[in-house]
Amino acid sequence: MGSGEAKARSEEMAGRLRERFGLDQVEAEFVVLVGRNGGLFLTDQVDTWRQSRGLPDTGANVRRWIGGLGDKLGAASLKKFPLEREGARSVDVHQFVGRKLYRELGTENSRARLPADKRSTIVEIKRRLVSVGAVLARWWYPWLGSVGASVAWCDGLGLDRAVLPQTRYGTRGKERPSYFPDRSPHAADGNLCLFVCPLVIEERDESKGLRKWGRSYAPLWQALGRVGVQTTVVVARSAQTLSVPVADVMNGWEASGESQRAVRGIWFDTQLDYVLGGNAPSVIEAHGGAEGVARRRRELAAAIEAARTEVGRGVAKTEELALEEVPA
Repeated sequence: MGSGEAKARSEEMAGRLRERFGLDQVEAEFVVLVGRNGGLFLTDQVDTWRQSRGLPDTGANVRRWIGGLGDKLGAASLKKFPLEREGARSVDVHQFVGRKLYRELGTENSRARLPADKRSTIVEIKRRLVSVGAVLARWWYPWLGSVGASVAWCDGLGLDRAVLPQTRYGTRGKERPSYFPDRSPHAADGNLCLFVCPLVIEERDESKGLRKWGRSYAPLWQALGRVGVQTTVVVARSAQTLSVPVADVMNGWEASGESQRAVRGIWFDTQLDYVLGGNAPSVIEAHGGAEGVARRRRELAAAIEAARTEVGRGVAKTEELALEEVPA
């Protein structure tokens, strides 16, 4: 599933939500973004998102907006519970729940629909809030929104599923894989993709969790680089001050200068080969005939293969996103 398919799918879901629950366009887009990328949100996250959309509501207005959304969805689809914090007041967490709503989102069996206050640890809840915060901060991206969509996108690129992050379940000899077990958000647009690492401080050396996450994704990043896809990794975190700068860990993920140029070179050469393969008369004439086109395509194929050997970890860019709305 690429950019166009992901956007079309999201628009289709938003349309169903408008028809089924009487939501307006903004409400429907919000439910799709949050429901398919964690299911939890905070009042402050809604405020920030609405401002980014050019709808600068604050305070009581946002609470009324959430209340109105709940009235339309029904009590069985939007619930609220307190998130207790050590040495500070609790904060209300809102959650989209229930099979009926998630059926409209195309993820009827998603674990996100289950009551988080009864089934998730505080760390898991915060990680989901960080994931949602990262998605809302880039709401215009083509978010894939489910494990199935992420796997389908990788399949469409011809990747071996062995490179995907996974855990295995079942009895010995009858194990089956569970792909992308961290359930972190992914976005894809043509030859570009983005992965979010939701970072929550669990221990003194938080870099351990970050490195472990990076190791689980490294084979996929390498495979994406070999097919000319540029990967961006965003480490999204809550308001805590980290003892180890995230950049110190992330720098080890980035491709070297030569590798990064190779990833970009593959993309440009692939696009050129696509143009040559169209057999347009003007292109054939510019290359001195059909044989000239065939010769140039052979040169491009050799250049692409050579560039793939230069690709290292496959990560072209890394970013850090601090989400002040998510409490420590």
